[in-house]
Amino acid sequence: MDVTHETCLSYEAGEIDGDKAADIVFQAINDCESVNTPFGWKDGEDHRFYRATTPR
Repeated sequence: MDVTHETCLSYEAGEIDGDKAADIVFQAINDCESVNTPFGWKDGEDHRFYRATTPR
């Protein structure tokens, strides 16, 4: 994902802080049509980690 790479470079260069970097990456995930919703990636900030379970 180019957005993630560019965002990490901006963060490492001190151009943006970690909160802004996370906002950019999560927005890119939310906007991506190919992200499979059953995995929970689009559940919002309350669901920051993927937890593999039998139903998923």
